Amino acid sequence: MKISPLFWLGTALGGALWLFTRARATEEEEAEAKPTGTGGVIPKKGRTWSLSNWSEVAKGPLVPPPGLPLTARKPGASMSALPAVTAAAAQYGNPGFTSAMEALAINESGARFALPAWTFDSRPKAERPPGKSFISAWGVFQWQNAHAKHNFGVSNAYQMTPEQEVAGTIARYAEILKGIDNDPAGVFLWHISPAAYKYARARIKEGVPTREAIYQGAASRGDHWPKVLDGYLKKWDKRYPAAVA
Repeated sequence: MKISPLFWLGTALGGALWLFTRARATEEEEAEAKPTGTGGVIPKKGRTWSLSNWSEVAKGPLVPPPGLPLTARKPGASMSALPAVTAAAAQYGNPGFTSAMEALAINESGARFALPAWTFDSRPKAERPPGKSFISAWGVFQWQNAHAKHNFGVSNAYQMTPEQEVAGTIARYAEILKGIDNDPAGVFLWHISPAAYKYARARIKEGVPTREAIYQGAASRGDHWPKVLDGYLKKWDKRYPAAVA
């Protein structure tokens, strides 16, 4: 029996569609866990783990957040990562960038090493409670699995080394800063959404002023994102009012 070439073409296209659907589903799950800027603040609801059971100074049996293995590094003390953040950022010679990195680390994790999101849950969808989002944000800057895989080739954010978690991440932010006219607001925008960052860069090339383009980029992701960006910038300006961008 001779099989038509159209059969094989259809099979190949079907396989490609299946792979695309799988990849898209993963991206959509990651998209559910946008940075919230609450890593340093313990939420009242939705929390999935406790520092008393999962930290370097845990007193009882270790109980990791759902989906995180016992072999993962444990969170350090509040502000323990700040000296490393300052040192890694300072080498780029831009006081505004250093200030932005310090503010971002404090905002996202309380400047703690290896901190999972307070609502962390990286279990497969079938194992999570109905309506519970996939959340993989982890570390000083609360990077998700997709960020860690793209930049460091690891499958999960919690697999990053301390060097990658701080210096490697800051090196990536330094590249971003160069591409957005040296405005630290661009770093915060990329942290919110790489797609919004690309949108802003396109507007800058069209002649739109940098800060205006950054806010347009935030708005391109939804009406509430400019407010999120405002939150980052207000905390940065409050902590470092004399910072030079």
